[in-house]
Amino acid sequence: MREWLDALAPVDLTVSAIVFDTRVKVGWVPGSAAKAITRRLRRLRFTVGRAPVSFYVGSTPGPLLDGETDRATAWARTIRTTSVLRLKFVDEL
Repeated sequence: MREWLDALAPVDLTVSAIVFDTRVKVGWVPGSAAKAITRRLRRLRFTVGRAPVSFYVGSTPGPLLDGETDRATAWARTIRTTSVLRLKFVDEL
């Protein structure tokens, strides 16, 4: 992800982004990749439309912990609904 973000140039038009990460829910792991990515995107003038979200995995290769797939699905549906409403509003202008 760092390399991809390093390759981006600041944008001159409105570009929206939504950020998430996966985290191991064992012990204490410092920082959040999603929060760091959000900061970097904002510095590049992206519009980050909502707070970053973390989904928890059992270990580094995964899988998602129980309940996280449902939580991720619900989160994605709110993004889709919000995006569709926004597009409909723009079409009506």
